[in-house]
Amino acid sequence: MGDNDSKNDARHMCFIEAKRKVLEKAGTFIESRTEIKKYRLSQDEIYAYSAVLLKIETVKEDWKFIGENMAIIISVKADVDTSYIDKQLTKIKTDTSVQEKIKDQHTNPSPTLPEP
Repeated sequence: MGDNDSKNDARHMCFIEAKRKVLEKAGTFIESRTEIKKYRLSQDEIYAYSAVLLKIETVKEDWKFIGENMAIIISVKADVDTSYIDKQLTKIKTDTSVQEKIKDQHTNPSPTLPEP
């Protein structure tokens, strides 16, 4: 925690980080596209997609000092539906409209993905 962080802020950031780590372990699809025109690189993009039906709960929460800073350590239990991952990653890979919706997430924080 920094000087201006509340315990709730730290708890929230830690929980979000735990969810991100579970998503990465559950399944990520990485795709790269390289376009060359007239022997010159015109476009080079790397995409990473994660899709999961995730149920996560906090099992244990510990607060302690690390040096002069207060820190939180959260243990979580996660249930991952892998069939959902496979369906969504296939949909992302093959449907350009879904890829566009994912790109829009950078500017619009609450886009909706199609149902499985």
